[in-house]
Amino acid sequence: MWKESNWACWRVVAKLDPDKHIDKDTMLRVAGAGFDAIMVGGTQGITREKTLNLLGQIRQSGYQGPVVQEVTIAAVIAQGSVQAYFLPLVLNAGNILWLSGLHHQAIKRYGDRIPWDITVAQGYVICNSHSAAGRLTGTGPVSVKDVLAYCDLAENMLGLPLLYLEYSGVFGDPALVETVARHRKKIHLFYGGGINSADRARIMAALVDTIVVGNVIYENPASVEGIVNAARYL
Repeated sequence: MWKESNWACWRVVAKLDPDKHIDKDTMLRVAGAGFDAIMVGGTQGITREKTLNLLGQIRQSGYQGPVVQEVTIAAVIAQGSVQAYFLPLVLNAGNILWLSGLHHQAIKRYGDRIPWDITVAQGYVICNSHSAAGRLTGTGPVSVKDVLAYCDLAENMLGLPLLYLEYSGVFGDPALVETVARHRKKIHLFYGGGINSADRARIMAALVDTIVVGNVIYENPASVEGIVNAARYL
């Protein structure tokens, strides 16, 4: 049965985008690299067909760990094909659709079919407003004080189980991340963005509970195993 402890012990997660091509050799590298989980999701060009094709590639690679879907479009939920669903609530979104609007619409339409026991709400702070995710959700620049306030909002007001600091393609500010990590009480902290080397993996893995590795899988797949090992063995 899926429960919080399934993801609370993750140290390093691969994030695969259905809108990006991944060849067989790279998928085999990901499957054998030692990731704690694979998360399937993205911002642009996400369709049901692309999502199911990617999930099929993951299965064919022989990967044995958990596969979860980060849901940004309710219509492409892969029912029965993943172990859990992660739902982002973009706390600093300029458009309320990405904080609660789309979620409200989806619950109205699909509420009686939502498997709440395997659904995890993510408090998201998009720290790179120039990224595709930042532009789509209408985020602006964030200061340390902003992120600390979002952390309190997620943990103390909304009672969310995890907070995801998303730098989306660029390497974040370790000082900011460390400040948030020291500030939070118990909320689980994810970090994603610019993890393209073992050194960067080591830096961020020392500050947060879980790092998410994405772009480097497509850009330099040969480095993936070293990145995973650096995150695991600090």
